[in-house]
Amino acid sequence: MDPNEIAKKIDHTLLKPNPSGVEFRRLFRKAFMHRFRAVCINTVVLDGMPFTTRKRLKKNGILIACVIDFPLGQGGYGNKHFAATIARDKRADELDVVWNIGAFLDDNYADVLRELKPLANVLPTKVIVEVGYILNAGCGPRKTKALLRDAVHLIRESGAFCIKDCTGFGPSVPVERRAEYIRLWKETEPGLLVKTASGIRTFEDARILLEAGADILGTSAGDKIMEEVTRSAKS
Repeated sequence: MDPNEIAKKIDHTLLKPNPSGVEFRRLFRKAFMHRFRAVCINTVVLDGMPFTTRKRLKKNGILIACVIDFPLGQGGYGNKHFAATIARDKRADELDVVWNIGAFLDDNYADVLRELKPLANVLPTKVIVEVGYILNAGCGPRKTKALLRDAVHLIRESGAFCIKDCTGFGPSVPVERRAEYIRLWKETEPGLLVKTASGIRTFEDARILLEAGADILGTSAGDKIMEEVTRSAKS
């Protein structure tokens, strides 16, 4: 795999509750070094972002993705929309929005769409469906597959450009199982991008998910993965 192509598929991420200024400086430094697709951060980080950092991100074509209603997705329509407009006004480029997984599992698809549709008009949107809860809902294989198809259909209908599987704060899903639903999503809605996040720590993890059809990888280990990719390309 070409290292530059892999870097362009990585959203380099720092979303833990207690990040330090040193960690953010390192995040941006590694983003510049590898020219990742995006940095994925909380909106509040934009308040203290130096102008020079923002300018370098733009110059290098690195997007700023801000999470919305993260990580629970239970803030409701008004809070989601208000937070999205704040991110836009602070000059974010994309939104990573956590949907209302409870409404989805209760078959309240109209409520899910009511929350999501306006957001795609604010900024390009990825919707996080927290797939671990779908897989752990206690349904049989056939119903689970139907729910996964319904999820990707709803994201397409919402106007978002990408379905994202998880926040990293919900139930974890093994890489091999994630590859299965990524393939299902790409078969079901081939025009929709797929972002997979959480627990992607190695080049092997990245390779499995990319070969399954993932378009974007969300990871806090982007720099480590790129070091492995570069070593592999040279060997």
